Amino acid sequence: MNRLIKNLHKLALLATFSFLIGQAPDFHLLQLIPLPETKSGSDWDCIAINSIADIYLLDRETGHVARIAPTGAVINETGGIGNDDLSFSDPVDLMASNLDILVSDRMENQITWFDRKLQFISTDKHAEIFPVQLIADDLDIFYILSKEQGLVWRRNFNQWDAQEHIDLMQNEKSPDCIEDAAIKSNGNLGLLYCDGTVLEYNPLGRLVRSSPKILSNAKYLVKYKMSWLLVSDDGTITLSDNGENQIGSLPVKDIIDVCVIESQLYLLSPNSIHIFSE
Repeated sequence: MNRLIKNLHKLALLATFSFLIGQAPDFHLLQLIPLPETKSGSDWDCIAINSIADIYLLDRETGHVARIAPTGAVINETGGIGNDDLSFSDPVDLMASNLDILVSDRMENQITWFDRKLQFISTDKHAEIFPVQLIADDLDIFYILSKEQGLVWRRNFNQWDAQEHIDLMQNEKSPDCIEDAAIKSNGNLGLLYCDGTVLEYNPLGRLVRSSPKILSNAKYLVKYKMSWLLVSDDGTITLSDNGENQIGSLPVKDIIDVCVIESQLYLLSPNSIHIFSE
């Protein structure tokens, strides 16, 4: 009887392990988009997709921003390194929200707004924020990650002032170790750290979950349906939902950036954009 109980206990543990460490969704390639050449001759650094599936790219070295067609042809372009409204000093991130395109300039402490055709709208200066990443939710709110300040700022699209939202110095991890950030449909903000840990904060800025070392070499964090999807630059992926981790891989190497729109996964590589779906 004792042996039977032990065997049943082992089976239960194995079943639990299989449930927690399962297979990630089976993604298949929908489309492969060739990339236009950058003006610097280097790789594009960032990709962003707006609500109507326009594709935008940023080359940090030259400050060049481009909107491209599904064929890879450039439709609109703007940017550059300089001091006028259409130029940047240190462009670090690109975000698309509804029909607005935002570029963060870390050294200038500013965010520049464009319309979907990359026509200049305005420039917002924020003293000493040093924005390194912009993250938008579904409720006209976006967040500004500042590693130098150790803060996440919160701002409404219709308001000027940014408010301190999360003090990153309150946890034991260094803000310099943050690899990526993303936000779920429920408003929870996730921060991916360099050891593969994800810290999740609710819309009030309170830490609600720490998921340690989900994928140790993860570089990118995106929302996928109601879960977090972690992606490494070699194509390894982990779908994480409240402690349940599903592991898989994608046939793409040298991933530079990742985004998700309507359950379609966009992977930016040196020569192409790979679009995957289940």
